[in-house]
Amino acid sequence: TKDVLNCVKEADVILDYSELIYYISELVKTKKTNLNKSIILSYTGNRLDKQDLIKIKNNFEKIGVKAEIYSEYATTEIGPIGCSDNKNNNLFENIYDDIAFIEVVDPNTNQPSQNGEIVVTTLNRTGSVYIRYKVEDIGTLSFKNNKTFFLLKERKCGIKIASVFFSPEQVFRIIKRQL
Repeated sequence: TKDVLNCVKEADVILDYSELIYYISELVKTKKTNLNKSIILSYTGNRLDKQDLIKIKNNFEKIGVKAEIYSEYATTEIGPIGCSDNKNNNLFENIYDDIAFIEVVDPNTNQPSQNGEIVVTTLNRTGSVYIRYKVEDIGTLSFKNNKTFFLLKERKCGIKIASVFFSPEQVFRIIKRQL
């Protein structure tokens, strides 16, 4: 825990999986110190609920650290797609439009829709490009002042193995390949 505390002392930003951000907050909460600083925590992976976010902020406040928490929206296949604001970790107002083009489609018709399944196109990946890749998450797409916003309403089901999220389809293909 001494190394973790030193990391928090030195860092202005910590980027990691949600579980590790939560774990770090649990490790530092009992330390008798007042760092008197601010830090940005940015996580990807499993969503943290409101109680988790409050607990993380409270744990950091115990050591004198004001934490701003942001959620990164990413997939294993596409990579980073966008970043939330720090007040609503399900509202992604910073879309990495140089990396990904986001659409929302009706899951039944595949036609553009304001509410529905998130679809992503990315052409700048090394090796593979993805065109209209169905992420399978559910969200709402809106536009304001030439800016794209999307609200993540529901994450797809999946399995996390060694900090990597696998969809049921990916697990099926891996098993099928091995049989």
